[in-house]
Order: sequence, then C-alpha cells, then structure tokens
Amino acid sequence: MKNAVKLRCYPDEATKHFFEKCFNRRRFGYNFFLNRQFQKWGGKKPNAVEQEPVTFVEVSKYINDLKIDNEDYVWLDQEVVPSSVMTNALKDAEQAFDNAFNPDMPDHAMPRHRAKRLRSGTFRVQVDSRRADTIFNGQQKLCVLPTFGDIGHLIKWPKRPINGVAKNITITLRPSGQYYMSVSLDKAEFEQPVRTHGTVGVDVGITTTVQLSNGIKFNLPFDKIERMHERVKKLQRKIAKCKMGSKRCEVLLLRKAKIESAIVKLRNDWLHKIAHAIVQQYDVICVESLDIKSMLMQNKRTLSRLIARASWGHFLSFLEYKCARAGKQFVKVDQFFPSSQTCSECGAITKHQAVYDTHKCHKCNHVMDRDLNAAINIAGRGFGSLGRSSSDDLNFNRTREIHESRAKPVRTIDLSDEVPIQKLSPFMKKAVQDALAL
Repeated sequence: MKNAVKLRCYPDEATKHFFEKCFNRRRFGYNFFLNRQFQKWGGKKPNAVEQEPVTFVEVSKYINDLKIDNEDYVWLDQEVVPSSVMTNALKDAEQAFDNAFNPDMPDHAMPRHRAKRLRSGTFRVQVDSRRADTIFNGQQKLCVLPTFGDIGHLIKWPKRPINGVAKNITITLRPSGQYYMSVSLDKAEFEQPVRTHGTVGVDVGITTTVQLSNGIKFNLPFDKIERMHERVKKLQRKIAKCKMGSKRCEVLLLRKAKIESAIVKLRNDWLHKIAHAIVQQYDVICVESLDIKSMLMQNKRTLSRLIARASWGHFLSFLEYKCARAGKQFVKVDQFFPSSQTCSECGAITKHQAVYDTHKCHKCNHVMDRDLNAAINIAGRGFGSLGRSSSDDLNFNRTREIHESRAKPVRTIDLSDEVPIQKLSPFMKKAVQDALAL
C-alpha cells in the first residue's frame, strides 16, 4: 500500500543554501515552461489535430541548448543541483496547464507564475528504486539527497517505525520559516487493529464537530482557535499600516505566519486523533457525503467561516484513508438523503424545520438531539446499503436505547458491553467519560 510521511527538518546554513538553490531552480523551470506555453499559444488550448502542444521534453531540450549558446543561462550548469528538480518542475507545469483545459476538472484555473518574493518554496527529487534503501531508510535514520549528501541528522524522526520503499522526496519551506520533508513510500505495511464488529454513524456539524450515533461527541478546541484568530486580526491591522517591504512589515508577516501555522497544527492534530479513535473502535463507519464547496459558496459569510474552521473535508479525508489502512469499511451515504429531517424513531420526514439543537417529529412527537438523530439515520442508511439490515449489528441496536425518555434523549449511554473503557485510548476514554457524565 502507498503511504506518505511528513517530517520536520532543521537544516543548518549549508543545507539552507542548498535548498535555496533548489527552490530557485524549480521556480525557474516552472516559470520558463509557462512562458514558452503562453508565448506560443497565447494562453489558449492548442488544437490537438492541427497543432502540437508544448511538452516538457521540448522545453527541456531547449533549456539544454541555452546553457551552451546563451551566456545568460550558464549559471544553470555552474550550480550543483539534482537534475530531477528541473525535470519535475517542467512536468508539474505541463500537468497544471493540461488540468486548466480539462473538462473533467472545472475547478482548475490557469497556472500562475511562482513569485520569488514569497517566503516559501518547494522542490521534489526522484529516488532510484534500485538504491532506495541506501537513499532513505527510516530504521537507520538515513536520508541522502543527490549531489549534497546525508541530512538524516537534521530531521526529527518519529517514534513509530517507517517502512516502505521511497519513491520521491519533497522539501518544502513554509511562510513561517519552517522546513518539512515529505517522503512518498510504496509497499508500506500497517498494523491491523483488533476487529470489534461495530457499526457507527458519523455526523459533522458546527456546534458539535463530530457526533457519533451512540451518543459520543467530539469538539475541536474552538476557544483556543478563536483566541489565535484574534491575534491574527490584530497583526493584520498592524501590517495594513506598515510600508510593504520594510523590516517591520517582514517581522509582522513572519509572526502572523507562525500563528497561522500553529492554528493548522492544532486543528489537524485534533482531527487526526478523533479519526484514529473512531477507526480503532468500529469496523463499519458510515458518513454523509457533503458538497462542502457549494455550502461555502451558498451560505452567508458567518456560516461559511464556521464551516471552514470546522474542517469537515479534512476530517472526512483523514477518516477515509485511515479506514483504508486499517481494513475497515468506509460507507458514504448519498448527500441528498435527509438525515437531519428524518425521524430516527418512526422514519417520518419533517421538512422546513428551523435550525434548532433538537429535532421534533410532527408524526410521533419524538424529541431528540438534532445531530444525534442525523448520526443514527446515517448509520442505518449506510449499514443498509451494505445489503444487511441494522438488526444484524448489536452495537447499532444500542444506539436506539441511548435515551431514557423524550425529555432527556442523551442521558444514558451504555458502552460497557461494547468495549471495556480501560482498553480505550486516552483520547477516546475521555470522550466516553464526558458522554457518560451527561
């Protein structure tokens, strides 16, 4: 199975200088290809029958000729940089240009030139499969970059073992000044968790970030995130009063980038932990497929901002690939299924319902938490799509017994028969204890 690992890198001055040369080489190749493409076709898609489009092979040969004929491009031979950096840059530019005119990819816009003034950069080098173990080895903490040498002592290696055959290595510089190394691995092996034969429905929301069909709730630390966003707003007001390009402006931009990076790290850390806890405890995970991009465009500004900060798309993608690694079933329910409007007790649909925290059925007067009602419906619909009824799964039957009465729908949650609380992960154990404390 394919895998990718991201590692933090702490380069010294010599390594930073080498990285900077690679960033410049990649930016030059990307922009050079776009210039050739725009000059020849004027930004329009060439006719595949009458005209031949510009390819990265053609541009690569042209650049090699410039090194010999033109003195302005002699520096391309003088700087010692891996040849795969330029090749991958030309391939990326060609792919970006093709995606802009691909009818199956309407979201891709025309590629833009890479600016040198931005405090960021990236480059990718290929790994020879015949010598992959001598170039990158997570067990021996070895990482050798072509034409430079070993940088394994500059990387923060994780405690978990890294296995697989390296395919390529990507070095990235963030605007916050942090360096990261991403390694694409092939033939990776993952430890399979114990089978629990459990089914759960997952509903994402704003008030409750993740709601499970058995009553367990997970919430992001929005109080910390909001405080960090307030700091970003104050810095933005200061930056607006500064002269662009000044020393003070650079300092404020770096400080702002570091806070934004901390926000992303905090949110992704929680989302990874929530997804890991769910995958470890259930074998069949049912979610609702959402068109998040349309929701962001159609809703009001405040609601769109809350949806974006909840990171539903990231969470669902984390959950999907973790299920694939663990061999669990990841079921997507149709996005037009009215999970929030359907009563989980009688199945009646209550349309044009105001957005409240509770769901009240017009037929049986059943009152229930809105997110919990949607999660139960998603679990039933997803489990039924597998060709089995929900009565075949004992854990799903317990979700209908989580409420003691209509007035207190989420007061009693019995999870002792499902998984002993002592065997849960610390993150999942805290969530269960919070649910039992309701």
